[in-house]
Amino acid sequence: MNKDIKDEFNKVLGKVLENFNEDELKNILEQMKEGNIFEDYESLMDNMYSYKAPSYSTLAKPMPDFMQKLFEARSIADVYTAYSEAKARMQDMAQDEREKTTRNFLLNILAKMQNGEVDITNTNQMPLWAGMALVEKFDMKVLADTILEVLIKQNYKFYQCYIEAFEEDCEYIISKVCCGQLDTLSQLMHTTGFLPFAYPMIVNAVVLMAKHDRANRLKYLAWVSTTVVDCVEETLQTELFDRLIEAAAEANATELLPLLKILYDKYKILSVTAPTYKDAENIIRNGNDHEYIQYNSLEELLDGIKEKKGNDGMQNDSMDTYDDFFLDDNDDFFLDDEEDYFWDDIFITNQKNVDMFTLNVTLNNAPLEIMRQIEVPSNIRLDALAEILTMAMGWEGSHLNQFKANGKFYEETNYEEDAFYKESGWKKFGQHEYSLRDLLNRKGNKILWEYDFGDSWEHSITLESRRKMPAYEEYAVKLLKGKNACPPEDVGGVIGYKHLLEVLDNPKSPEYMMMKDWVSPNFNPKKFSKAKTQDLIDDYLYE
Repeated sequence: MNKDIKDEFNKVLGKVLENFNEDELKNILEQMKEGNIFEDYESLMDNMYSYKAPSYSTLAKPMPDFMQKLFEARSIADVYTAYSEAKARMQDMAQDEREKTTRNFLLNILAKMQNGEVDITNTNQMPLWAGMALVEKFDMKVLADTILEVLIKQNYKFYQCYIEAFEEDCEYIISKVCCGQLDTLSQLMHTTGFLPFAYPMIVNAVVLMAKHDRANRLKYLAWVSTTVVDCVEETLQTELFDRLIEAAAEANATELLPLLKILYDKYKILSVTAPTYKDAENIIRNGNDHEYIQYNSLEELLDGIKEKKGNDGMQNDSMDTYDDFFLDDNDDFFLDDEEDYFWDDIFITNQKNVDMFTLNVTLNNAPLEIMRQIEVPSNIRLDALAEILTMAMGWEGSHLNQFKANGKFYEETNYEEDAFYKESGWKKFGQHEYSLRDLLNRKGNKILWEYDFGDSWEHSITLESRRKMPAYEEYAVKLLKGKNACPPEDVGGVIGYKHLLEVLDNPKSPEYMMMKDWVSPNFNPKKFSKAKTQDLIDDYLYE
């Protein structure tokens, strides 16, 4: 094992093991011998968590009928209906009454979890986030203490049930509600006993404040510099640094580079995102235009989820639960010990000397730069690579695609060659028979990937760099960065997309209303979420 990786692993493992008693340590050592150290991850997290929460049941009071409906809503449609009613009822309330009602709603959710009334496989995420939408809608900054109690101070089971699918949204709501409350956030950063995920969320929230509140940008970044130095030894450093570097890149926060230089030199951080300070500097100086949050308010998030429900055809109330929305029918989190991921369907596993390729993918001739940079194993099959490119770019995957390289076409299915191919002199092959390394092998080499033969979206794929894949490294695909949103499907290729953007930029155009109604209401050509796209790729690889 690489010495730096081994040192970092030992550092993190040591911090975790400090929380166990002698009997527990013996059990863990036995698991380590059997190769099952991560078998009980929830237990590891619980032992790192020591916050003594108050009795929420004694604080929570009965709710008015409209909030009780939201609290008990089980389907996405019911949550949306209950949220709409609550918003309408609260519109006529005095602000202090709104705040009291919403605080009590959040305390009831905490009491429900604390009393063991929540099944981890049947969650209540949407009522909580509808409550958060009310907080934002009515600008209830006075609830900052309760918001932090919910989003930062809870245990791992709460995190799994309520937070895990909405981690970026947590950072967003903290940045909105706690804006200007840096003393309170400092106190949390210097308090031990929260989950290791909590501290990076706070840091990222403050970076978001710096991005959106330009007048106080330096104050927020100064807070990050001071606070991270003070608390870096109190959390998992790799987690903190990876998230900080990504957030700094989004905010183009080059002011944080001196801080990172000091910390890299002092702590020898093994960041996955940036193994060296030079890597971190390049990432932050280059920046990116992606947004953590692809909506303008949490209410817009609810609208998007309701829209997705309709698009997915989830009309049957018996099927319309949160598990049905957040999990696909084929998801299985409890695999048999003997069951393996079907790597042979994705990678050519008998290839030797596998490298990790960094690919720059650019949509050719687009009216604005649309690019993704991904790192993939060189032995990935072309059909699997096409799936990943589809997700990375943001296409729906409803059209055919093909690779073009070295006088050959590589298509999804190896159809018989027609007159076009015979006349062009190009040969046609099936994607499933070849790996990426069969098409690319030298830095700077380029191939083409075409999606949708009608609109003919051509992407240039360039081999930016390559590195040896160590024997201990698992197969993975990392989305390193991206810029701007994918065009809508069936818009008419790059010419049609250019026309669409021109019309949307001119409300006086006679086509404006028609085009605006045609695209998704949340469409923003300059928005891209690296984290959400990575989640899609991970779902494809591991589920």
